[in-house]
Amino acid sequence: MKTQEWNQRILALVGTDHHPFNRMVELLDALQQMGEQSGARTHCLVQYGTSQPPKYASGVEYLAKSDVQAQIDLADLVICHGGPSTIVEILRSGKRPLVMPRDPRQGEHVDEHQQRFARYMEKNGLVDLIETAQDVQIILENSMSVSPVRSGGYVALPSPDVSALRLSAIVDSLIADRKSRSSWMRGSSRSKM
Repeated sequence: MKTQEWNQRILALVGTDHHPFNRMVELLDALQQMGEQSGARTHCLVQYGTSQPPKYASGVEYLAKSDVQAQIDLADLVICHGGPSTIVEILRSGKRPLVMPRDPRQGEHVDEHQQRFARYMEKNGLVDLIETAQDVQIILENSMSVSPVRSGGYVALPSPDVSALRLSAIVDSLIADRKSRSSWMRGSSRSKM
């Protein structure tokens, strides 16, 4: 039996948070339908966690850590929530993630840390933020017109080594900022005593 060969493999990771993230599942369903309507052989796989299972895309509730890495490696395009560890894992694979951060106003998380982190990463040129299936299509079309060579997926990063250095600088600046805020807080609490 011959297995289906796909022109495009799209992976989406909602993470393991207990809040449902149905918005991302619906986005993957829309991408799967768009692919089918255009005649492309698109395979969308979504790790949906506590969200609703997909209607059109393939879905799995949770993936083992080793399976996550294998799926990232297989994917042409990886879409993820705004969790820092997920984003870093995708970047380590040499791919540029499309990030849809969870929104606490929609009951998808407890606070806005994913949105803040994702905006910071976008500002530093490491991710692209998305909201709709059309956003994904536009980014894909633009990347194809700029760089027709696709090495293992939608890649706009210069190389894993350069990306790792940029990410390291970002983490260092975040840690330094946190330490300075922490020492400021300790100093202000002493002055009140």
